[in-house]
Amino acid sequence: MCQSWYAVIGQTLDVIGFLIIAVEWYHQYRREHDRRMDLLQKAYERNSAEILGQPIPEQDEDKLMWREFQKLFMREWRWRRKVFFTGATLVILGFAFQVLGNWPHAIPSCGMTITGRRVSVEAHSTGGAVPTPTRLINTPR
Repeated sequence: MCQSWYAVIGQTLDVIGFLIIAVEWYHQYRREHDRRMDLLQKAYERNSAEILGQPIPEQDEDKLMWREFQKLFMREWRWRRKVFFTGATLVILGFAFQVLGNWPHAIPSCGMTITGRRVSVEAHSTGGAVPTPTRLINTPR
């Protein structure tokens, strides 16, 4: 029974890791959508100004504060890298725990050992089933 908990822990780690990665993917999806919509809005404004004969607005607003934006960008990407690798690590650990939980006789500390015994269930006098060892499998009859 103890070994089954390793599979449960592994599945839980898999789900948590996948959800962390999925949130990161969604965050990037939204960010790319917003970036593309911003580019389209700027293109619309430049086109409208050109048609109306007005001066075209500056296309690169980040050029004056590029150092500040670079620092902010790198700080965010370091955080996002940690989030992604945490999720990936949890998925890998989840896989390992599932293998441990499902591999027959993998963890002897849980009370499961390969003894060569066969256990049968015989009816007890009180009506309950009691497991009792019958005979060794490898011994002659």
